[in-house]
Amino acid sequence: MKFWFSGEVMADVGEAFREARNEVEDQLNERFAERDYGPGLKKLAFIAIMRPSGDESYPEIYKYDKKKRMVEARLKINHRDFLTADDAGERKRLLLDAIERAIARMGELKIDADHERLLADFQKARAEMAT
Repeated sequence: MKFWFSGEVMADVGEAFREARNEVEDQLNERFAERDYGPGLKKLAFIAIMRPSGDESYPEIYKYDKKKRMVEARLKINHRDFLTADDAGERKRLLLDAIERAIARMGELKIDADHERLLADFQKARAEMAT
């Protein structure tokens, strides 16, 4: 299983997002590299959307590419919450919340994969990452 991250983010949170993204992406890929959740899932491509409230230029998108065996989740993270977060740990928590939401929604996509086990494994890894 592989995680890939990107973002459609405002410049005022760009550097903080890059730092959180790099840390979380590296940790998840290290923990999940050898895990297999079924023939239908190889990658989660997570694209964070952080725009000011009311900016609907980038809607949330959630879809599955069967050929690539990839879920693409373009999900919103509250821009103001991320911008005003007190520290890197809080920004990391906001990012992990959104990734957990992406994994929890996999059941909607009719993928030949054990998304419930992936969610449980993610929650366990997340708890370990917080310590």
